[in-house]
Amino acid sequence: MALTGKLTKKLVENLGAGRHGDGGGLYLVVDPSGARRWIVRVVVKGQRNLKGAPLRTDFGLGGAGVVTLNQARERALEYRRMAKQGLNPRFNASREIPTFEEVARQVHIDRMPTWKNGKHGAQWINTLRDYAFPKIGRMPVDSIGQPEVLMCLSPIWTDKHETARRLAQRVKIVLDVAKSKGFRSGENPVSAISEAQGAKDAVIRQAKEVEKQIEDLLDRLIEAASPSVVKAYETRIEKLGRDKLVLAERASRTLPEKGRLEEFIELSVVLLANPWNIWTNGPLSLGQAVLRLAFPEPLRYCRQNGYRTPESAYLFKVLATISSQK
Repeated sequence: MALTGKLTKKLVENLGAGRHGDGGGLYLVVDPSGARRWIVRVVVKGQRNLKGAPLRTDFGLGGAGVVTLNQARERALEYRRMAKQGLNPRFNASREIPTFEEVARQVHIDRMPTWKNGKHGAQWINTLRDYAFPKIGRMPVDSIGQPEVLMCLSPIWTDKHETARRLAQRVKIVLDVAKSKGFRSGENPVSAISEAQGAKDAVIRQAKEVEKQIEDLLDRLIEAASPSVVKAYETRIEKLGRDKLVLAERASRTLPEKGRLEEFIELSVVLLANPWNIWTNGPLSLGQAVLRLAFPEPLRYCRQNGYRTPESAYLFKVLATISSQK
């Protein structure tokens, strides 16, 4: 049987600023901003304040946009029962963990007075609605870690970098608020991801600087006449080329992409079936993988004769033997 009181759903939605009682110590608090939240006032049996009077304490039950009127009445009843037994609800209430979307929408309501205009507030929640809620919105807020945050950020980090940056900030705020309310513990996963992404961006900038140096040296190499100068330029370009590959590798590993085991197995099978096709038609990253697997040492280059014939890796020697026996 549903609990009853003075308030109705329509009143909850339309009452003005103030504290509105439902009965049994349950109140709807409406802020001047329009934000609405539930509180319950109870007297804990056997506990008294500094003046010796019965200890009356208010406990928050959540925002009215997340906690319905019936849910608020049920929670208020639970708190009153604990208080009657001498149990402080602050330490004994069994709270359900809200979802990420529930916390986010409550944060949006609570922070509306701090925004300069309504457009900014709408953008704040719409970013989460478009990119976070479809992936993690229904997840309990205490179960969200780095993999879940990456699910939201990775698809848009390159093409919509500014949107991804703002999304990361807003997800971090929601998780911080959840922690402050006791729904989470430990480090915020967005912090570690942001640090990793910052490191990746720094590596990418270094790689671009190296690429510019290589282009400048190539221009000088074309105009050089002295063999010793040409040799020096070639040595420098070769070193910068290796540095560029190392930086590209570091950038790719700084924030690894998520993938399924089946995808990695499929890629391995394709590589073993026809590495030459991947080398000629695949992306640069896979071409580099073919080189690392095929040759245990860097390719040697001679100015007069070009690249020297390298020693094949053991894996490809085995594949060559199998192929020749067919």
